[in-house]
Amino acid sequence: MQLSSLIPSNLLPDTYKNVEISSISSDSREIQKGALFFALSGTKLDGTAFIQEAISKGAAAIVSEKDFLPQEDIPIVIAKNAASLLGICSYKFQAPLPDHIIAITGTNGKTSTADFIRQLWELKKENSASIGTLGIKATTGDIPSAQTTPPPTLLAKYLHQLKKTGVEHIALEASSHGLVQNRLTGLTFEAAGFSSFSRDHLDYHKTEEAYLNAKLTLFKDLLKPGAPVAASTACGEKVLTTLQKIAEEKKSDFRTIGKNGNFFNILKINPLADGQELFISFKKNKPISIHLPIPGLFQAQNALLAAALICPNHTTTQDAYELLQLFSRLKPIPGRAELAGKTENGAAVYIDYAHTPDAIERIIESLRPHLSEKGRLFILFGAGGNRDSGKRPLMGKAASLADISIVTDDNPRFEDPKRIREEILSGYPKAIEIAGRKEAISYALKQLKSEDILVIAGKGHEKGQEVNGKTLPFDDLQTARQEGKLMQGNF
Repeated sequence: MQLSSLIPSNLLPDTYKNVEISSISSDSREIQKGALFFALSGTKLDGTAFIQEAISKGAAAIVSEKDFLPQEDIPIVIAKNAASLLGICSYKFQAPLPDHIIAITGTNGKTSTADFIRQLWELKKENSASIGTLGIKATTGDIPSAQTTPPPTLLAKYLHQLKKTGVEHIALEASSHGLVQNRLTGLTFEAAGFSSFSRDHLDYHKTEEAYLNAKLTLFKDLLKPGAPVAASTACGEKVLTTLQKIAEEKKSDFRTIGKNGNFFNILKINPLADGQELFISFKKNKPISIHLPIPGLFQAQNALLAAALICPNHTTTQDAYELLQLFSRLKPIPGRAELAGKTENGAAVYIDYAHTPDAIERIIESLRPHLSEKGRLFILFGAGGNRDSGKRPLMGKAASLADISIVTDDNPRFEDPKRIREEILSGYPKAIEIAGRKEAISYALKQLKSEDILVIAGKGHEKGQEVNGKTLPFDDLQTARQEGKLMQGNF
C-alpha cells in the first residue's frame, strides 16, 4: 500500500507519496524492510530513541511527534498525535474489516455483555466474535489475546483475519486505557454501550472525572451518527444524563435497560435454582416472563444491555420479545458468577471476577436472594498490587455486606501482600485474614454448611497469580473443585 493511502496529504510532501509500505509497527524490534514505524512517546520510553534502529532494519517511513533528522533520505512525518494516526493507519492498512462492530465500555460488565452479544448473534445464525478480557471467541475458532483492548496494529490484524473467515459481527470491549491510548481511533461503531461506572484504575487516570471522560470518548468520537447508545440504569444519573446529551447531539436513539429502563425495563426477578426468572417490558409494552440460566441482577442487566445493542433502530415489540426468549439458551461467562459446583453437603460455590468495591457489592446483593433463611453468604477476595490502592478499604467495606468475609492475596505483583491485606482490612476489621489464596479457599470450603453460598472473587477466569514479576499457575475454579471435591452438573 502506498504511503499516500495511509497518511493525510497535508502531512506528506509530494515526493514521498508513492513510497510503498509493507507493514506498520510501533515496536522497533518488529520492523522489517518496507515498514512504517511509529515513534510513540510513552510513559517509560520515547520512541524517537529507536528511530535509527528502525531505519537500519529497513523502515520505509517514520511517523514521530518530534522533529528528527535521519542520516538517510527517508520520509519523516511529524504528527501532533502519533498514537491516533497509528490507529487510523492500522485499520486502513488491514481493510477490509467486519461490517458490524459494536463496542462496550464500563467499569464492570464489559466482558459479560460482549460475550452475551456474541452468543445472541450466534443463536440468530450470524458468524460473530467477541474481543476482550477472555481473548477472542469466535464462531470460526478462538484466538488467544493478552489485553482487553489490543493495540491497533494487532487488533486490526485480528479483525481482518476474522473477516477472512466469514465473521461480520464483532462485539468489542473498549477499556479506558485503550480509549485514552487511541487504540480504537480509526474504527467507527454501529452501536455503543455503557455497562456500569464506579471507581477503578485511578492509579492510571488519577481522578474519577478523567476516568469517566476516557470512557465517554467512545460515544463522542467513535460512534457513527445516528447509531444507538445504550446504558444500564446502574451507571447512575450523572453518566446517564451525559450519555443522553451525547445521543441527542448525534441524533442517536438513547436506550436504557434495567430497573426503570426506557428500552428494557426489569419489573421483577424471581431467583431460581438454575438462574432467574425475569419479568421484562419493552418500551412500556405488556411484559413477558423469560428464563436466564445465570444468577445475579448484574448478569440480567448485562444480558439486557447486549440485547439492546443488537436491536436495530425501529425494532418491533415482537422482534424484541423474540430476542429475549433466546436468553434461556445463554451460557455462563467464565469467571463471572460462574457456579464451580456444590459441596457434598449442598453448599454452592461461585467464581467471580469482582475486583472493585462496586462489583463486590453487586455480587453479594445478586446472590443473597438465592439463600435460604438459614443460609450464610461468604465472600473471599483480595486486591491487586501496583494498582489503585485507594479502593482497597472500600472493597473491605463493600465485603461487610456478606455474612462472612475472608481477605486473602490476589495478584500482589511487586507489593507486600500483607500490606495490601491490611489496607483492605482497614475498611472492615471484622474480616478473616488468611495469607495464601489456596489456604484461604480451603478454609472457606470447610466452613460451609448445606444452605450456604461461597463467592471466590477477584480473579475469575485467570489461570495465574502475579508475584514479583512472575506468573505462577493458579486457577480459582480448579482449586475450589479440588479442595472442596465439588459436585458439578445441573442442580
